[in-house]
Amino acid sequence: EGNGCIIYSSESNIAVDPVPEVIVPTALQECDDDYDGITSFNLTDKDIEILNGQTGISVSYYELEDDAETGDNPIVDPYLNTTADGQTIYVRLEDDATACYATTTLELIVNPIPEVITPPVVEVCDDDYDGVGTFDLTSLDDTILNGQTGISVTYHETQEDADAGSNVLSSPYNNTTLDAQELIVRLENNTTGCYSTTTQGLVVNPLAVIEVTDYELCDYNNSGDMIEVFDITTKDDEIIAGQNVTLSYFSSLVDSQNNTNALSSAELTSYSNSFDVSEEIFIRLEQNATGCLTFGSFFVTVNPLPNVVFNTDLVQCDIDDDQDGISIYNLEEAAENIVIGDDPNNYVLTFHLSQADLDNNENAIANPTAFVNATPLQNIYCRVENIATTCYTTSYFFLETIFNPIPDDAGLIVCDNSEMNGNDYDGLGLFTLSDADNYVLSLIVANPNNDIDDPSQLSVAYYLNETDAHLELNQLPNSYISEVPWQQTISLRVENENDCFGISIMLLEVRPVPEYNEVPDEILCTDTPGVIDVDLTQYDAQVLGTQTPGEVIITYHNSQLDANYATNALSSPYTVNNQETIYVRVEVEDNDPFNTSCFISNINFTLTVENNPVFIPPTPLIVCDDDDPDGLTTIDLSIKTEGIAAGVAENEISYHLSQEDADNDLNAIANTTAYTNTSNPQTLYVRIIDDMTAITGCYSTTTLELIVESPPAVVNPSNLEYCDADADGFGVFTLTDADAEIAGSLQDLLISYHETQADAENNLNAIASPYYNIVAYQQTIYVRVEDTTITTDCFSYIELLIVVNDVPQI
Repeated sequence: EGNGCIIYSSESNIAVDPVPEVIVPTALQECDDDYDGITSFNLTDKDIEILNGQTGISVSYYELEDDAETGDNPIVDPYLNTTADGQTIYVRLEDDATACYATTTLELIVNPIPEVITPPVVEVCDDDYDGVGTFDLTSLDDTILNGQTGISVTYHETQEDADAGSNVLSSPYNNTTLDAQELIVRLENNTTGCYSTTTQGLVVNPLAVIEVTDYELCDYNNSGDMIEVFDITTKDDEIIAGQNVTLSYFSSLVDSQNNTNALSSAELTSYSNSFDVSEEIFIRLEQNATGCLTFGSFFVTVNPLPNVVFNTDLVQCDIDDDQDGISIYNLEEAAENIVIGDDPNNYVLTFHLSQADLDNNENAIANPTAFVNATPLQNIYCRVENIATTCYTTSYFFLETIFNPIPDDAGLIVCDNSEMNGNDYDGLGLFTLSDADNYVLSLIVANPNNDIDDPSQLSVAYYLNETDAHLELNQLPNSYISEVPWQQTISLRVENENDCFGISIMLLEVRPVPEYNEVPDEILCTDTPGVIDVDLTQYDAQVLGTQTPGEVIITYHNSQLDANYATNALSSPYTVNNQETIYVRVEVEDNDPFNTSCFISNINFTLTVENNPVFIPPTPLIVCDDDDPDGLTTIDLSIKTEGIAAGVAENEISYHLSQEDADNDLNAIANTTAYTNTSNPQTLYVRIIDDMTAITGCYSTTTLELIVESPPAVVNPSNLEYCDADADGFGVFTLTDADAEIAGSLQDLLISYHETQADAENNLNAIASPYYNIVAYQQTIYVRVEDTTITTDCFSYIELLIVVNDVPQI
């Protein structure tokens, strides 16, 4: 009673079912989400703790204790508490089998989240114009906590990271979004873990931009002391450039950084440099809106005036036929003599006809590189301006026109391959122009009508044409490739200490070189290992090509150097060892033994000596004629192959009917084991190749003599007879008694007797004489007859009948 259990009783049994065990679970805590003490709870999160290991038990939750007792109005999960900050609810544990139940309580606690504020934006000054600044995030903690304790503060780049408490930013922190960025701040209660978030703005304020050029003045005031007065304020607009800034100037970097000892207005408008040439002025530029500072500097510099000679003469040649003292001048040539201690190319010169025009910088001569003088002696006034600094000074010089002739028969000759650019047949050549200097200068020194007694008093320069030589423009380099095929006229200018001594012409002549005809590499086959004698002149035709033999001289050499310098020419026949490169020199025949003619030496070819296959010349192949005694028979040539091959496994032997066929590997005899000769005797031609023949082409040939011998022409003998006294059919015979009859008139025969035809043919089991017949009364004996003068096995055989006659009995 009071626990839902009913007891049934009878006279025999009482059943008592247990109720579920209950505990008081720990409080279920959740974080408030909007500071009202109300939040959502997942009550089922407590099921496992409340069951405490029990099974078959259902857990349900109720706002009222009575409902927990009756099982009415269970709470639907998730549950929103109805009492702010905390609430007690009731738990019912019911046995699924017996319906017995028990109840307990569960405390719900709503933990507050940290209070948040929106902190002020933090600003820093950019330090390198990249929109990125460095922020001390930990210095912001106190402002964000706003007096709260027990709270941890972390900073994150995204809301997701802040909610998860991940990817906490370290301090100091450099913004990743240029110029401005918003961070997410997480405030977490160290006890409950409840957190809230807010935002923190970061701003990187840009620096003012300083773009300023150096301040330069020319040393016009008391020239030479390098001191001038500068108005520094003339740089204000250039530096400020429309920015909202405050500008101040200082004489040291430390002063500009500390904002001490700024130059006053009076100092700025009449600033005199303290040091020769250059001095640094320091700038402090402050952004009026943000206070960000930028520092810079520029130099005040005093540039020297050009250092010039105040008068120098320019002498020019009067090269035309009208000796009137009028010529064409390149006035800019005077820069070489006017400017002192510096490269004249660093200056621009303007030329004027009067001092007044020079002083007023007006009426400059329009074309100073081609100025025609008015009188043989004429003053020219010059303004010299430094290109880099624009500082200038003035000078003047005289124009003087003179006339002095130089030789006009100078010339140079080169070959068409002198430029060594691979194009040997274009009619252009590489000339060393100074090679003509000695000839030109020696004639001038030898001329008694001038005061030149040594070539060192003169210099020679070469130009494409007379106008350039006259104006000293576009001087040709000493190593010059002609531009007109075969013959080209250029101009030369001879000077004496910058005074024109004369202008003339010079002929450049390019002579043709022999044709280039390639000679292919060749493999030479020899029977003497690694060595062969070669007639090199056999290659002349390939070297000549379409050239006529008398037009060129061909020599062969075993080094490129020898071919280049025509030394150590090879004689023919020339012995080639193993492999050698032959260098060919082809020289034009000009019948001038004192000068080297044009030649080429870039033809070369390689001769490689390869061995012919080794073999042993065969002895004649002598065979016996067949039954038809016509001198023609079937011959097995292959019996000679092994001997010819000389034991070299790689050798291959073929037989041919002519030397030409053997040389060209044509019409080899197909069946070498059954060849029928066509004449008697007959010569065959043998070709020997080896495993290198396919690569080198080398082979050997020899001959094989075929001889068909006829067997001896013997006479069939008469029967040999024996008188048998005892009449048994057997007797004794002297077989050699038949020799003379068999031989007839033939000499040098070898006659043997045999009991069988096979033994006679194979020269086996010859019968000794005297002989006892083995067949009674009549027996055939087989006779083998050989000619001992024939080395081959050539024989005849005949039959001899031996007869035993009975003696009449008395």
